[in-house]
Amino acid sequence: MRIQRDKRLHTERTKAIRSRYQEIEKIVSAYQRTHHPHEFFLSASDVCESEGISESIISPSDKDFDECLSGITDLIPEAHSRALEKRQEELLKLLPEGSTDDDLALAVSWFRCKWCSSQSFHRAEVIKHSCYSYRGWIYQIYEDINAMEPLGQVQRSCGRRGWLADRLMYWEEAAELTKQVIEAAGMDPTKVTPDELDDANLRFVVFTGTGSSTMTIVGWRCLVS
Repeated sequence: MRIQRDKRLHTERTKAIRSRYQEIEKIVSAYQRTHHPHEFFLSASDVCESEGISESIISPSDKDFDECLSGITDLIPEAHSRALEKRQEELLKLLPEGSTDDDLALAVSWFRCKWCSSQSFHRAEVIKHSCYSYRGWIYQIYEDINAMEPLGQVQRSCGRRGWLADRLMYWEEAAELTKQVIEAAGMDPTKVTPDELDDANLRFVVFTGTGSSTMTIVGWRCLVS
C-alpha cells in the first residue's frame, strides 16, 4: 500500500510540476515575441531553472508558485541578464590568455561545438546555441519516475540542467584564417567585428582544380568555416 501511495503522490507531484512548467513556457514564448528574433533568449527550461523560479516550480505549495507567477515578467529579464553575463564570462575563458571582453565581439573570435563539430560560431550565435541546453528537466523527471527514484532525488536533479561551456572550444584555425583575410583587406583584426566584415562584402576566388569551371566565388564566412 505504501508503494502505491508513494507512486500516486509522485505522479501527482510530477503532473503539477509539468503544468507549472507549461505555464511558464507560454509566458516565455510570449515574452520572446516582443523582441527581435536574433536577440539572446533563454529557453523555457533555462528560465525554469533560474534563481527565484525553480524553487517555486518544485514547491509543494501552490501559493509559492502563484506568487512567482505574478512577478514572472520581472524575473525573466533578470534571468536573461544574469545568464548572458555568466555565459560571456565562460566564453572569455576560452579565448587566448590576455583577451578582454571587447575581444569576444571580434571577427577572429571563433568558437566551435564539440558535440556538433561541423558548427562554428561567433559570440552572438554561441551564447544561444541549442546544443548547450539539455532536454527540459521536466523530461528528466519522467525518466526518474520510470526508474522509481524517490521524489527527493528528482528534486535535486532539477537544478543540474543548462548551458555548459565545457562543450565549447576556441577555434584557432578559423581565427588565424580570419586574421589573414582581414589583413589582406587592409583592415585591423584587433578591431573588426563580424558585422563589419559582412558590410565590407569581401569576395574570394577558390579553385578546386584546374580550369575556369573549377573556380568558385565565396564570401569570407564560407571561406573560413
